[in-house]
Amino acid sequence: SFCLTEEALGLWALFSLHIRATARGRMSVPEKDFISVISCLIELQKCDSEIRDLERKMEMGPSKINGLEEDLEVVEHELDEELGEIDSCLKEKKLFEQEIADLDRQIEKSNDKLSQIKSNKEYKAALKEIDDVKFNKGQLEEKLLVTLERLEQVLPKKEINNNRKKELRASFEKERREVMADLETIKAELSELAAKRVQFTAVIEKDILGHYNLLLSRKAGIAVSPVVKGVCQSCHMAIPPQRFNELIRGEKLMDCPSCRRIIYWGDDGRLKKEEEIPDSGVSE
Repeated sequence: SFCLTEEALGLWALFSLHIRATARGRMSVPEKDFISVISCLIELQKCDSEIRDLERKMEMGPSKINGLEEDLEVVEHELDEELGEIDSCLKEKKLFEQEIADLDRQIEKSNDKLSQIKSNKEYKAALKEIDDVKFNKGQLEEKLLVTLERLEQVLPKKEINNNRKKELRASFEKERREVMADLETIKAELSELAAKRVQFTAVIEKDILGHYNLLLSRKAGIAVSPVVKGVCQSCHMAIPPQRFNELIRGEKLMDCPSCRRIIYWGDDGRLKKEEEIPDSGVSE
């Protein structure tokens, strides 16, 4: 069995539509009508290119906001870790100070009991107990000193980090609002272009418009291309001399033999003089 690929089917559709249009004489039009048709197609292509660019920007908007939010979360996480270390040091400091105070009270009570002890053995045991408590107190004091040194390093960062978090959040909100405002502007522009496109398509013959739309979908959004110095500006392939001479005469719609896009002579003075699309009722 024989199966055509999607690309092959697309090319066959373009070829078939081109053959039908040529057979009906659609590609051959009087000079005035030709200028009107090709001018309208050129403007329609400009409109569609603008729509395509704006739609890409619309798609980028949410991802840009997500990217900003992810960046903010990374920095906030780093700042929160530093703030967490500060809080941990403060808790350790409070705990060590409380334990040292408890040991001081224990030493004081043990010293008070010494005067009441009568046997030498009990006295020595009490002294050893006091020494053990003092040893434990000394260890806690060393730990407290280490904690105080850490606090001396990290505590000044607490206010700085809190302020930085506020600044980053405010900056993010500002950028988010700007992106959202840009998206609203793009929506308005797309709405205007959509209305403009309807006006363009209303004055183009059905077969020609169908050919254009198929090219638009199959050729990366570019259906109409100028030819400058004998070269198609879309596929950058040279147009055969005889075909280029026909293109210069501007008597019929033609396509590029390489990429099959609708082509026109880029240096055609008749097109350059056009400030409005003839008989289209659509202004620039």
